[in-house]
Amino acid sequence: MTLEGTDGARELLLTDEALYVLADDMTAAEHSERRDWVDKTATARDYHYPLPWPRDEFSMYGTQRILGMDTG
Repeated sequence: MTLEGTDGARELLLTDEALYVLADDMTAAEHSERRDWVDKTATARDYHYPLPWPRDEFSMYGTQRILGMDTG
């Protein structure tokens, strides 16, 4: 079954007849690319100043939303 509005689901919680979905607007490929970049940058042994991190804050995830729906 596919429930409308659950695209980008990252975490699911099912309790009794309620389904809660944590979702965001990034694709799986974008998540993978971001994770790989952070892993590579965080584990680099040859740090030079300034560090290779972006100067501006960035989110590991896109815009997040929580959905709740009755599955009963």
